[in-house]
Amino acid sequence: MPGGGDADAPTSSDGRGSAVGDGDAPGAEADVGISPADDADPTGEDVSTDESVVADPEATILHVDGDEDFRELTAASLGSDPRRFRVLGEPDPTAALERLPEVDCVVSEHALPGMDGFELLERVRRSYPDLPFVLFTGGGSEALASEAIGAGVTDYLPKDGPESLELLADRLEAALDESGTWSGPAESETGSRRAASGAGSGPAESESVSGPAESGFRTNQVPFGMLERISDGLMALDTEWRFTYVNETAAEVFDARPADLLGRSLWEVAPEARETPFYDHYREAMACQEPAVVEEYFDPWDRWYREYLYPSADGLSVVFHDVTERKRRQADLQRYRTLVETVGDPMYVLSPEATITFANRAMAEYLGAPREEVVGSHASAFMTDESFEQGNALVAELLEADDREWGTYEITVVTADDERRIVEANVAVLVEEGTFRGSVGVIRDIADRKRYEAQLTGLHEVTRRLFRADSPSAIADRATAVARGVVGLPVHSIWLYDSGADALVHERSTPAAADLLDDVPDFARGEGLAWEVFESGEPQFHGDISAVAGRYNDETPIRSEMLLPLGDHGVLIAGSPEADAFDDRDVTLAKVLAANVEAALDRADKERALRRERDDLAALFENIPDPSVEVTMRDGRPIVSAVNPAFEEVFGHANADIVGEDLDEFIVPPGEEVHPSAYNDRIEEGEGFHGEVRRIAADGLRDFILHVAPHDVGEEATRGYAIYTDITERKRRERELARQNERLDQFASVVSHDLRNPLSVATGNLELVADECDADGIERVARAHDRMEALIEDLLRLARAGDDVDEVAPVPLAAAVQRAWGGVRTDGATLEVDAVAASVVADENRLGQLFENLFRNAVEHARPDVTVRVGRLEDGFFVADDGPGIPADERDRVLEAGYSRTEEGTGFGLAIVERIASAHGWSVALVESADGGARFEFTGVAFEG
Repeated sequence: MPGGGDADAPTSSDGRGSAVGDGDAPGAEADVGISPADDADPTGEDVSTDESVVADPEATILHVDGDEDFRELTAASLGSDPRRFRVLGEPDPTAALERLPEVDCVVSEHALPGMDGFELLERVRRSYPDLPFVLFTGGGSEALASEAIGAGVTDYLPKDGPESLELLADRLEAALDESGTWSGPAESETGSRRAASGAGSGPAESESVSGPAESGFRTNQVPFGMLERISDGLMALDTEWRFTYVNETAAEVFDARPADLLGRSLWEVAPEARETPFYDHYREAMACQEPAVVEEYFDPWDRWYREYLYPSADGLSVVFHDVTERKRRQADLQRYRTLVETVGDPMYVLSPEATITFANRAMAEYLGAPREEVVGSHASAFMTDESFEQGNALVAELLEADDREWGTYEITVVTADDERRIVEANVAVLVEEGTFRGSVGVIRDIADRKRYEAQLTGLHEVTRRLFRADSPSAIADRATAVARGVVGLPVHSIWLYDSGADALVHERSTPAAADLLDDVPDFARGEGLAWEVFESGEPQFHGDISAVAGRYNDETPIRSEMLLPLGDHGVLIAGSPEADAFDDRDVTLAKVLAANVEAALDRADKERALRRERDDLAALFENIPDPSVEVTMRDGRPIVSAVNPAFEEVFGHANADIVGEDLDEFIVPPGEEVHPSAYNDRIEEGEGFHGEVRRIAADGLRDFILHVAPHDVGEEATRGYAIYTDITERKRRERELARQNERLDQFASVVSHDLRNPLSVATGNLELVADECDADGIERVARAHDRMEALIEDLLRLARAGDDVDEVAPVPLAAAVQRAWGGVRTDGATLEVDAVAASVVADENRLGQLFENLFRNAVEHARPDVTVRVGRLEDGFFVADDGPGIPADERDRVLEAGYSRTEEGTGFGLAIVERIASAHGWSVALVESADGGARFEFTGVAFEG
């Protein structure tokens, strides 16, 4: 922007010519002379011909370009004539700045690692404002060309094939000629090198641009070629600050025509300029008679201007252009850089060839490599091949999409020390005027998120195990394991409410909690924070429990504590000896766990109630481990809405494969379609069904009990549930039992008919003979007949007993013992029943047979006044007597069929006892009683009450 100085600024008397005009009266037209450089040295001194200062005609060109192949090509092309150019290649712009003192011109690509061409130009101009700078770029465009000229490059040239290299040589000669630092190969004896003339120690920002000028603009002041190609503002002022020349561009700035400005004072046209930095710069330039380059903000117009000031004894010439947009871009860029460098996430920029052109500090630290090693590397060096291909695919997808500028994908990053990390990359493509310029990305380490997702997944997976537990103790036990192993809460305990004690009773603790707390207390009503949480139903989270009023134990080693209610069942408390040990994820996982435990406890309560109040259908329907399917009725067909994991395992159909399909087409055997249709009708009518079916399972045909339940019982329904309980093994046993029973019936018939009839004939004839003969042998034959009759009775009883039982139910043990004692001829024997008030789960008739045989065995093998005692064991009961007992070496044989310790015994009584016990799933052991007699112990017995 034009600046100013005092109207009476001092003029030079050193004989230097005017830059513009000749100081004529206001309104005089100025003839602006623009001519090629003459032989005068820019310093104003005579050119020395001493060989110590005569330059080699070769000009040194510094070529800055990250493409090694192109650098070599350029060097070969420009260096083909060694009398013209010597080319130094440099891929790193930062390193290039250190080589400026040894070169005559800079040729630079725009896209560079770490900075762009404009940034490099700016840093070159700080120290070498007159050093020719040619932007030779492969990413050329009209917009870039305009920006390059505005930035003040000496020349701009796009890379457009081999001919561009020939054109570059011509442009370099022109730029060097205009700068006055090179006289070319034809002037080798009189030319001067930039280094020899001292131009290599260029001025600072506001220092001289070139040597003094003579009449007109000299090409060593304003490059002739640039004046032909740019439309900068140009004005000339006399010593009284009156316009003697102004071009169209400059006049537009003042919102006037050039002719209207000639002869008028700058301060009259722009009085506001007196209060700006330009005022001081103009005065200083006129006072010192030294050219300068200034770049300042012009506050009245809210614009930035870069100006080249050329003073003379007759006035001041100014070339200027508006750099507001560049300054704003630089400011934006600086803000972005500051943001990018201070943000915690790693960020990067890739070239179209996937070379890393920028990486922020966080990126370098994350990769574990110096930033200078990261920048310039290929992206594939820091990720797996698969991730690199995924990135390429995403970029291609973004380039093809019209309505999408960015995308996200997961990649595996490989750090400098070969560590692999899973990250999430947010990628955006850079497109300029339809040309792909590369991509930018922000990566975020998602290892913690992955662990969190794995914890959530694991938590949901093991929830099914919680729901399979059928008691509060089992649920608490599994919940403790889940909290420790999946959720990551090593120190925690569970308390369950005991209505009888009206207290929260400690149920389970992790080993770490038990080690940390010497004694885990119960909480009576109103005690501690635990009762507050239980009663209010609101969780509490404390970073330091020692500072919380109402805590139960003032001396607790716990600092951080989470207290979560389990509905009306109790509380779960997790703790840590460290303060503020739990973050938001810990809290979320603990809440999910508590909700699942509460739901499992709710379900356990419902299950217990349902077992008492509902039929098998309702109970089985709630039994999640059985294969279950939800269907929606559509046109009379059961369309699958969901199946549970047990269904997938048993039937071999995954949820995703069967949802939306007709259930019957997958599992109903051919020829049995009529029955499923009837079941479907019942669902739609709101009726249930319970019965046996055969279905196609993953391993073939299997038998099931099918429970069909409509969603809305008693009403028209479109949804229903089917639960399959596998009874294949039971059906097999039933079929085998039927075959056994058939054989036993045949056997019993033979025994009953074929043995009893001859025995009856023998007994009858014996009675006839006994009336006629009174011999001792008659009595022995009669006893033999009685023994045969007893054998037949026991054999029939054993054969018909079988290995199975009918339906079991709770049977009061004391009552069963008394009934059995009354059914046996006990003579003078005594029965004692000890603490057997509970009920045993058994088949009542078979249990009675067991006791009868045991009592009969005791009476027959002990003395007449034997005492028999029945009592409880921890998981069963016993029957003992005070008779002579059974030797240890015979105890394993007495339960075998046919073995008897006396001639009168049949050997079947105790075998029947063992058969009945096995049918119930009990174990029987024969030991010595406390009185030396026999003691039969039955374990594995289920009791109620």
